[in-house]
Amino acid sequence: MITSSQMNSALLTNELQATFTGFTFGCRYDKTAVSVELEIRIEATRGQAMATDKSRFQYFAAITNPAGEVVAKEIFDADVEFKGNATRVVVADELTQK
Repeated sequence: MITSSQMNSALLTNELQATFTGFTFGCRYDKTAVSVELEIRIEATRGQAMATDKSRFQYFAAITNPAGEVVAKEIFDADVEFKGNATRVVVADELTQK
């Protein structure tokens, strides 16, 4: 389960600051399986030490059962590109767990 208070996580370096700014999700299930679809919005701000227009960082998403135990966890790469003179971008990453 993800709550909005857990989305306040941020990555901060001299090259890049990235913040989770929101999410939407949905679940589908039948008698044998559950599918979770999640879209995470990430706002990235270019830092003074960033030498290129592109950057990559990692984050993870986890699914818990009603008892709070992690039943699935995966690490993802997020790519951001600052076009022109842009110093801030918002990207959406779509994840599916079956």
